[in-house]
Amino acid sequence: MIKKALVVLSGMLLYALMWALPIAAQPQGMSASPAPLASNVEPDQISFTLNSGKIAWLDSINACTAGPSAMWMAIAVTNNATETLYGVEAELSGFSSTYYTLTADPVRYVGNLASGETYHGYWYVDYSGACQAPSPYNVSDAYTLTVTAANLSAPASYTGTLTTGRSEGVGGGAANINPTRLDSEVAIGQLFTQTVSYVFPRNISGALFQPTGDAGFADACFRLVKAEVTASNMTGVSSGTQHRLYFEDAQSYTTRPSVTMAYVWQAQCQAETDSRPWTTSTGGDAPKYANEFDELSAPFPQANLSLDIAVSVEPTLLTSAGTVTYTVRLGNSFAKPIIVDRVHFKLPQGVLYKGLAASSAITTSNSSQYPALNATGVLTWTGVPLLSYTVPASGTVGTGEPGTLDLIFTADAPAVTGRYTATVSATLGMLDVGKPTATFDVDLPTAVSLVSFEATLRQGTILVTWETAMELDHVGFNLYRSTAVNGPYTQLNADLIPPQFPGEVMGGAYDWLDTDVQPGVTYFYKLEDIDAKGVSTFHGPVSTALVTTPTAVKMQRVSAHPAITPLVLGVTLLLGLVVVYRQRRLT
Repeated sequence: MIKKALVVLSGMLLYALMWALPIAAQPQGMSASPAPLASNVEPDQISFTLNSGKIAWLDSINACTAGPSAMWMAIAVTNNATETLYGVEAELSGFSSTYYTLTADPVRYVGNLASGETYHGYWYVDYSGACQAPSPYNVSDAYTLTVTAANLSAPASYTGTLTTGRSEGVGGGAANINPTRLDSEVAIGQLFTQTVSYVFPRNISGALFQPTGDAGFADACFRLVKAEVTASNMTGVSSGTQHRLYFEDAQSYTTRPSVTMAYVWQAQCQAETDSRPWTTSTGGDAPKYANEFDELSAPFPQANLSLDIAVSVEPTLLTSAGTVTYTVRLGNSFAKPIIVDRVHFKLPQGVLYKGLAASSAITTSNSSQYPALNATGVLTWTGVPLLSYTVPASGTVGTGEPGTLDLIFTADAPAVTGRYTATVSATLGMLDVGKPTATFDVDLPTAVSLVSFEATLRQGTILVTWETAMELDHVGFNLYRSTAVNGPYTQLNADLIPPQFPGEVMGGAYDWLDTDVQPGVTYFYKLEDIDAKGVSTFHGPVSTALVTTPTAVKMQRVSAHPAITPLVLGVTLLLGLVVVYRQRRLT
């Protein structure tokens, strides 16, 4: 009796240890719910300012073969309401004639626009199609800039007109353009600066400055995001002025007036293109444009993709419902910082988002949009345009190591056995990058270790048998039958079939004789075991056609988790001791 008591006590102790396996406590990140929307803002509380003029200048003699044939339009959008606008987008449309071609990149995501804040957008327009008109000059077309926001009661819009004008490309109107040579390499998502000096040979009145005017410029891959006067000796063109391309009140009476402009670009995709800067002086005699337009250019190199995405999850095994922590690491292998616009994370079905971890570099404060608490499906974090999410240059972490930016958050997993795989990607510029995955398993321990489950034909009946190795914390079985492998299944037992050795590390053998069967029909059986906590586990199906097929029996899964293997060995050893002890008692 003492030996048997020791064996049973050891088994119960081992079972208690199995259920006491610790699941590392995960940090509960701060709640990440979107900012509440204010009351609706009326469209008339949004104002617009055109900062690039209304004239699209062409060469006065050879409009279709010389001189500029495209320009950047600069339009400012100001929120005059007392509330912040959320989820703002600005889209340029119109130019319905064949004379003007709308930019290939018409939509600007603005994010949130605070009260009194102004967004400065730039759109590229190709007007070389004016050459299809009987005369390329004085050809007009209308455009509309439409602004939408989550709390705008209706879209706000601004409508303007561009008209082609005649500008002389010879003489001393506007001359001597000196574009700086750009870096030999750039990366997608990188901000880089082009500096252009404009030197005029005589006094001028009024000026339009442009970083490029070539109709073949790849504007979808290189987006203008800022223009700033960095030096000037002209009245009306002040150093430090930003986001303005047209200066109607520009005046200079010096012999060689000059202006230096810094243009900031963001690489959006992979393409090579040339920038051909130009300027036009609009006052005094006939307008003059820089006569070096067809001679000087600054080549933009093809942008490289330097972003890498990795994702991991901890823990990788749960034995009950619990919390996991996902870490998304954005890596930059380029020598300069890049900006990622969005991160998209597809949660596995049944998993709930629970918030950002305190150690996450992507936060609610540097995001313009982020998931709500308990969100499911695809989660999206959107940065503040041109500010976040900045991934540092290579070498900032360690010599030769990529610069990194981490998104870390927690999620709740359900108490459902299965494999849970998540997918992550990021958007920068015009590209969606990466689809790495992270997987964890939920493996709920069952109260029964099933050894076999079979169905056998026997003289017009079917004998269903099953055998267990142990029946810890087990309350009983249900047996189900169907004539189709996918069901539906009908329960055969009216009452729960009780365990033979409840709460013990020894198993029992069971049989059920099914007499209500028809000749020539294949029957399928499923076995359900239920533990004291109400957790239900199904095994099978098996049928008379699969009597000896090993895979017809669903064994209790043994994970490769390092803490589990010793337990399984221990259980096996104890079972062996029990069997030896029982045999010795019989002899």
